[in-house]
Amino acid sequence: MYRLETLNNSNLNFINEFDITNEYKEELIEICTNKNIFKKLLLGKNIKYIKSQQKYIGFLWYSKLQYQVYKIHCIKFIPEYSTFEYYKEVFKFFNSCNSIIISENNNLNTTLLIELGFSVERAIIEMERDINSYEEQNNDENISFATFKEGKDEKHRCLIQNKVFDSANRQSINKEDIIYEKYQNYYIPEGCIFIKHKGLM
Repeated sequence: MYRLETLNNSNLNFINEFDITNEYKEELIEICTNKNIFKKLLLGKNIKYIKSQQKYIGFLWYSKLQYQVYKIHCIKFIPEYSTFEYYKEVFKFFNSCNSIIISENNNLNTTLLIELGFSVERAIIEMERDINSYEEQNNDENISFATFKEGKDEKHRCLIQNKVFDSANRQSINKEDIIYEKYQNYYIPEGCIFIKHKGLM
């Protein structure tokens, strides 16, 4: 009924056929045209066109986060193919997984996912608030802060993060997960900050 074709420089222009936000589109173009071969291969392999009878009918971008857990960044069909039957066929690709995280840039809704056999376990609401002022707090002299240093602090981050988020249904992160994260669009190099007590860590 369909086949998947990896996004590359030669078919990149077809991305305009789908209703994808500019933010995602810019990230896709950056991945496909990046001169860093490692980044291009690592991230680009999970960006696919959905093709039927030599026609591009849809688009799929996913990541494997951990064993049997996938994140769907984006899945789109052109209107005449945006039917339950086509979604059902594409989701067979994820038959081996037990959890899927859905990003906001999708036209998937709860009803469709339930019809596909999924149940909603958790939902995240993204909120924002304008902060015009803040109150200064007296700092404890025993507490200090240190920014994550690449090539040095991966072990510390894994240890702390795995303890903080320890859960029976969560797989521990490792150094490779941290390396993969830095190639994501949301990654902020100075965004990981350690809180140290009495300078020990």
